[in-house]
Amino acid sequence: MATKLSLWRWSALDLKGNSHMGISFATGKIDIMTRLCNQALFPVRIQRARAYESKSRHMDHRIHFLQQLSALLKAGISLPDALVLLNQQHASPLWQAVLQQMILRLNEGEAFSYIVQSWPELFPPLVVAMSRTGEMTGKLDLCFEHLSVQQEQQRALQRTVSKALRYPLVTLCMALAVTLGMLLFVLPTFADIYQAFNTPLPAVTRILMSVSDWLNQQIYILTFTAASVFILVVGPGRNIWRRFTQYLLQHAPVMSRLYEALIRSQIFMMLSLTQQSGVNILHGLQLVEDTLPKASRWRQVMAQLSVDVTQGITLGEAMRQHSCFTALCYQLVSTGEQSGALDTMLDKLASWHRENTQLQASQLTQLMEPLLMVITGLITGLLVLAMYLPIFGLGEAMGAG
Repeated sequence: MATKLSLWRWSALDLKGNSHMGISFATGKIDIMTRLCNQALFPVRIQRARAYESKSRHMDHRIHFLQQLSALLKAGISLPDALVLLNQQHASPLWQAVLQQMILRLNEGEAFSYIVQSWPELFPPLVVAMSRTGEMTGKLDLCFEHLSVQQEQQRALQRTVSKALRYPLVTLCMALAVTLGMLLFVLPTFADIYQAFNTPLPAVTRILMSVSDWLNQQIYILTFTAASVFILVVGPGRNIWRRFTQYLLQHAPVMSRLYEALIRSQIFMMLSLTQQSGVNILHGLQLVEDTLPKASRWRQVMAQLSVDVTQGITLGEAMRQHSCFTALCYQLVSTGEQSGALDTMLDKLASWHRENTQLQASQLTQLMEPLLMVITGLITGLLVLAMYLPIFGLGEAMGAG
């Protein structure tokens, strides 16, 4: 079983009293102290550094890393020297430590494509495969350039889709928060006023008052439940929550179409990139499969495509057997296979699906805006009606009195 490494920030003094600072992966403080002593450094301070970063931050750093590494390699700088330069200017402690490990292992003779496999959260299988292709062909700079463009396009597409899905979710959450606030704090005040006049209340008001009473009675249980769910989602239950959200994306009536379009765009972008870089189609399909969410039907589809291609079936014919691919997909792929321009056709499909996904995301936002306004208006109107409708009855009762 591999020893788990943690991220440590340290400061030390050399024999001349000069101060040194750094950040490194190690098994513990003793490991750091041993390394510093071997370098004739006296440790002054050693503390654990924050190693967690979100997936979006990982992608931002990865794109920046690939862009700069490609530019440095094109300028004629060797790979180890390029990594040293990137390490000196990188702002992320995690990436600084990763780059230090890369430099050490490169100097020991390990291949770059083998080294990056040690951090699957930072470098997905596609990066590993493209690095290996670049080492085999001697075109690491071009592979990194193509890879950075693909990653940037994928990030832009994911942000467009996330923005389209985030808007209705935030609006509904705000409507729910306002509704709960009125039921918990505003409606009970009106209820006390109505009880003082002993007049019959409308049915809608009585129903909402019953809901308000139940919420106030169960407020502590509901708060504890919500806090427990939140802790589970950000902690041990993170994977369960991720699978649940994936299920919603794949089966929700409107969101499923957008999710399918996003996955198709991602598949053809990766296949186009692997073909342009010299990766064979079977290996490209396997790489795409590795990047798709686990337990999804798309992953099963890509696995079946790999089996069909291994048995001698063309990729276009294999795609024709799956309803998740449109007629345009397998027609253009078949044309590319027959003409010897598969990489060009895959690139056209990637561009078309990317633009189509952005269009669908824009249409979803335009569709959801009036629908959410209607839902919010109905909720607000119902609450206002329930609170103020009895006032008319109070006026009649006071006039009769």
